[in-house]
Amino acid sequence: MFRKIKVFIILTTFLLPLFSISCAHARPPKPGPNFVWIAPHTRPNGVVVHGHWRHARPPKPGPHYVWIKPHTKPNGVVIRGHWKHIKPQQALSPKPVRARTPKPGPDFIWAVPVTKPNGVVILGHWKYTGAVKVGKVWIKGHYKANGSWIPGHWKKIGPAPRRGAAWVPGHRNARGHWVPGHWR
Repeated sequence: MFRKIKVFIILTTFLLPLFSISCAHARPPKPGPNFVWIAPHTRPNGVVVHGHWRHARPPKPGPHYVWIKPHTKPNGVVIRGHWKHIKPQQALSPKPVRARTPKPGPDFIWAVPVTKPNGVVILGHWKYTGAVKVGKVWIKGHYKANGSWIPGHWKKIGPAPRRGAAWVPGHRNARGHWVPGHWR
């Protein structure tokens, strides 16, 4: 009996501290001057994120830049946070103010301005809701690459270049650039 107690004391005194696990996690040293500590947390989807050092956002390169937060596009592509250069007039007002142009006709409705998740602002414009006009398509108002405004207008389209071709109306692509209507 005495021998069992002696073995127990030896085990608890010398070996137990070697196998004990601490619940408190020590913060590792800061890897550099431009790093911030991200505290441990659990995301809404249940994923546990351990505490870690993360490189802070780089300094603002100039007055006409805005910070784009890191995000994931619908197709699964992860976009890292970055500074985006904007035109000086956009820097003053994030949503450009423009007077509503006169209604082009009775079969039009006003489409309100929309801000997409990537920060691109689609301005308000007249949208045609009437019957299809054979040989014509409505081109909604849009900005050209040089910043000038092109009001909405009817555009004549010729016959389809090949059988089964479909007309794709003008639209803004994922980067916010205007893509003119074309046959596909």
